[in-house]
Amino acid sequence: MVLDIFQMKSIAIIGGGISGIVALREMTLGGHHVVLFEEAAALGGVWVPDGGDAARAPQGRVYDSLTTNSSRAVSTLSDVPIDGFSERIYPSYKELQRYYHHIAEVSGLLPRIRLQTKVTALRQEVGSEKWLVQTSHGNECEKFDIIIVATGTFGQTNGTDIPWTKKFRGGPVIHSSKYRNIATLGPTSTVRHVAVIGIGNSALDISFSIASSSAKVTVCSSGALMIPVWSDTLEQPADYHLLSRDFDNVHGSKKAKAFESYSLEATKIFVGHGMPFNRDRMSILKNHKEYYDHLAAGRITMAHNVMDIQPDGRTLVCTDGQVIPNVDAVVLCTGYRIRYPFLEDPPMSKDPLFPGKSDGFHQDYAELYKFVVDPNRPTLFFVGVFDTHGNSGVLSEMQARWIRGVLAGAVTLPGLDERRRWVAEQKNRDIKKSYGKMNPMYRGYVATMDLYARDLGVMPSPSLWPVDKPMLGALYRRENWTEERLRVLQSKL
Repeated sequence: MVLDIFQMKSIAIIGGGISGIVALREMTLGGHHVVLFEEAAALGGVWVPDGGDAARAPQGRVYDSLTTNSSRAVSTLSDVPIDGFSERIYPSYKELQRYYHHIAEVSGLLPRIRLQTKVTALRQEVGSEKWLVQTSHGNECEKFDIIIVATGTFGQTNGTDIPWTKKFRGGPVIHSSKYRNIATLGPTSTVRHVAVIGIGNSALDISFSIASSSAKVTVCSSGALMIPVWSDTLEQPADYHLLSRDFDNVHGSKKAKAFESYSLEATKIFVGHGMPFNRDRMSILKNHKEYYDHLAAGRITMAHNVMDIQPDGRTLVCTDGQVIPNVDAVVLCTGYRIRYPFLEDPPMSKDPLFPGKSDGFHQDYAELYKFVVDPNRPTLFFVGVFDTHGNSGVLSEMQARWIRGVLAGAVTLPGLDERRRWVAEQKNRDIKKSYGKMNPMYRGYVATMDLYARDLGVMPSPSLWPVDKPMLGALYRRENWTEERLRVLQSKL
């Protein structure tokens, strides 16, 4: 299917995080008329600390100590250097947000961006394929040929309705999106013991933050495989290996086996302090040596998930029968739901992926052709709807380049039946794969980058780059396939 490629399109992009910024950049380079709508007062999405005026824009979701999970080299877009914005191996949220704003500024995109403009309704015009976009600034609708939704996977907090939390009689029960530092929970004299629910990246960051502020922390979860961001064994950032072609070759690579062994050793430390063993999920662990010190000193302890609370309102009961007394506050690091409140009939799975599972978070599933296109409405695109251990901005950039290729005719969409068949087959694979038991929308970084690169004709030859080094976004641009440019890229690692 070709989308009338010889005409300039009017395109609306919803969301001003990195997915929206790269989509705006690519569509502008494609010669289209593009407008980006963002409800916050600044660009950067989840990396913006405060959306601005609370009456007009959402509040931020970042905590004071937040840094990226991906290293600086891996977090760099394919042709906009991050140099000058951060010298840290893992940039802070403020540095990353400034970098993303810089991308929009140097690309000349700012005049096309409408901040503090929330999209309230999106629908197709009756009898037409045009899209009608209504915003918070009035009842009048604007018409567009193409819609790109780039609002990410953090649409709505998850787990805030857990039944036992209603019976808690200690201090505050908050979602991690509300946590900034320990003062968020109250005076330090009254916050002596905090229960953190969850074992994802935020749970590990926040539990470390609280323990470093002299309060005791109990982390309650179903367990995970720990991935320290820095590999002492390999003496490099862990994602240098996680995002290499060598990573999937566990049985054939000594380096891959060493990495897996290092991760298991880190996991055993957590299990030794009470965490259930669970290989179906991976979590990124920062400050791992200091975290181990907190565990050894008893400032952080691990426990199974909480199932109930005793009548005193402050003693938690875990699934294995353990009780956790004298809890002063609870932080729910229970993730988010994917939500599109402005869109009629979003392309989300209507049926539970895992019948009988009570955790609805893991049942969110976007049914998209090549993870980008609504199979039934081929003028409706999505960018950034995935989970990965790579940098989401770099993978979103590749998705945006793919969309630009579709609109230019360089990539041809198949017909409706083939698009639906691809989605159904992919969904079946996602349900069956072991990682999918926890998050069916996890996408292998290298495999997904390659998926779009093949269609665009920018698949780097295996001989260009060592198999044990990370597949940087710049490797998927032909202009970098020279000895000189490859040497420069290697020097960044």
